[in-house]
Amino acid sequence: MNHPRRRPETFPVAVPLRAALRDHVVRGRTVLPAVEALQTLARAALARDAVAPVRRSSDARFTRFLDVPPDDVPIDALVELDPGPDRTVAATLSTRRAAGSSGVVRACDHARVVFGAPAEAAPPRLEDALLPGPLFALDPQRLYAELVPFGPAFRNARAPILLGRAGAVARLAAPDDAGADSLPLGSPYSFDAAMHVACAWAQRYHGRVLFPSAYGTRHVLEPIPPGHDTFCRIAPLAADADGASFDVWIRAEDGAPREVVRALRLSDLFHGEVAVPPWIRAVDSGADPLAPLREACAGLVLLELDALPPFAERLLTARERARLADLGADRGRSFVAARAALKLLARELYPKAAAAPAETIETVWPDGTHPTVELAGLPDGLHSFAAAHDERFAVAVAGDRPLGVDCEPVTGRALRGTRMFASEEERRRIGDCGLDPQEAALLVWTTKEAAAKALDVPLAAAWRAVEVTRIGAEFSDILLDGRPATARHAHLDDHIFTVLVLPE
Repeated sequence: MNHPRRRPETFPVAVPLRAALRDHVVRGRTVLPAVEALQTLARAALARDAVAPVRRSSDARFTRFLDVPPDDVPIDALVELDPGPDRTVAATLSTRRAAGSSGVVRACDHARVVFGAPAEAAPPRLEDALLPGPLFALDPQRLYAELVPFGPAFRNARAPILLGRAGAVARLAAPDDAGADSLPLGSPYSFDAAMHVACAWAQRYHGRVLFPSAYGTRHVLEPIPPGHDTFCRIAPLAADADGASFDVWIRAEDGAPREVVRALRLSDLFHGEVAVPPWIRAVDSGADPLAPLREACAGLVLLELDALPPFAERLLTARERARLADLGADRGRSFVAARAALKLLARELYPKAAAAPAETIETVWPDGTHPTVELAGLPDGLHSFAAAHDERFAVAVAGDRPLGVDCEPVTGRALRGTRMFASEEERRRIGDCGLDPQEAALLVWTTKEAAAKALDVPLAAAWRAVEVTRIGAEFSDILLDGRPATARHAHLDDHIFTVLVLPE
């Protein structure tokens, strides 16, 4: 039996104002944040239907700014609820204003959304929170002073904020605003701050100041309570002449999913009138500083330790967790980053691993030290694996032959220790190769570290078995027990990376 379609209903609402809203200023105008408009529409839908599915929404459009008046009187607005099929309801927030000198009063739409979207078909996995490097660290103070200039109440993206060509990660705060009304969608501040991070990414990699204008779907899986911090991952989708689109994933600090936003749209609302500060623009034109190493490997993944989500340990297998229990805090953090890099590398190399949860991909041998990749149903011995880490980076590599990798910051430590690991002839070459002696010594050190992993021998044995016969910034020639080989080097932010693949 067909039921008659209910008619649209329009009724007045008073949008409550809080002191915090005074901090939401766009080009000199104090305007209602998009997240507050969504909250207002959700409250209105629930007032008419207590079980309205407001946590699942789609086809959101933020069409015009809604000015916040200078006093504390609530904004007089209108909400239209237009019921649709399958319990969906299209909700529109508007105000009435006089049009020009004619005085004709017309409705001006500010936001529209459809509540009742289908449930998320494939919720993001824990490992989707990982962001490969290299990354650019953005100071939150500079974010809000120069890129997204809001006042204190809306400065809720917190360090570390890290941007890379594959997206961004950040911590998000949700202040406990005592003046907030009911929050059917949870704290508005988390999603708002995630959009700030997306704005910063667009300024760095697209060179444009873009503002939120729409999204495809939003699922509030569990409303974020005020006062609870979260972790977000921003994934760029596509860009065009008008703007760019992103997916946004927000998780609690224990990894529990909180919000998934698909196809968040940022648009150039001011037609290029707002300039991007030169310092934020990426200047590398997409060049990969580790390209020389990738050429020698079947695969390479770089992670930055600061980009690890707070729930990264949940990515580990039981064997990996047992190994982690024996490590201190700093060493344990590096261990987790290296395991995560190996798991991402496995997902790149093997289709079966790409579909497997990270916590089912084994990356340590039973001895607890050697890196590997094991997964039920995956043949053994497809590739050799190696990993390395320092205080900033973790890197994992794979090859068709045994290989090793090392990464180290450029300091004077290797130069001071040359008598320990370098022969007399190698020390002479360090001084004569034409490179900075600190860098040259570190090239020798990382070559022997990589060789120890490739040969599966203790580091002290590699010091004796490996002779670096020529030191170069990109390639170094070596002898492995008399066999010639070549080590490849890459330089990134005052760090040296070296990969050595054993000759056939």
